[in-house]
Amino acid sequence: MARVPYMNRETLAEADIPLWDELAGERGRLPLVTQILMYHPSLAAMAEHINRAVRFDLSLPRSSVELVILTVSRETNCVREWGIHLPQARNAGVREEAIESVRDKITPKGLTGEEAEVVTYAQEILRTNRVSDKTFEANKRRLGDAGVVDLTALVGVYSMLATVMNAFEVEAPEDPALQLPM
Repeated sequence: MARVPYMNRETLAEADIPLWDELAGERGRLPLVTQILMYHPSLAAMAEHINRAVRFDLSLPRSSVELVILTVSRETNCVREWGIHLPQARNAGVREEAIESVRDKITPKGLTGEEAEVVTYAQEILRTNRVSDKTFEANKRRLGDAGVVDLTALVGVYSMLATVMNAFEVEAPEDPALQLPM
């Protein structure tokens, strides 16, 4: 259980229910991290909108997006983010060897050149708060200016979400196959 109760539609102020309904959409529910952020509804809305934008509206291939999210999850040891995105990464075609490499912290071993470029980019930002010229130029060459902006935003948004999940101890999925080794 998280450190604060998850907000739900019934616990919201009447004025915030339309926002909940808008964000929940056809799913009828919100991710747990967004339920935490609903303590500040406008922040939750902004986070949910930017989360959707970096997941679905980027120039990056879907498999790269999910591999980067797994990298952020691993670098921040965010058990919830890892457990939610592991099946999504597999569905997006991320190779099992790449998943294991990120999970076991043995990158770039097990990664293709393209995978290593985006994983290294994310790792450098998260470990040093900078990206080396070599790593930046490799990604810019392959992804272009807009692509490297997209990559950077993806790392930033998912590290913010991981920070919230870690601070509030949002639990991992119960399935042991989705657990992140600590």
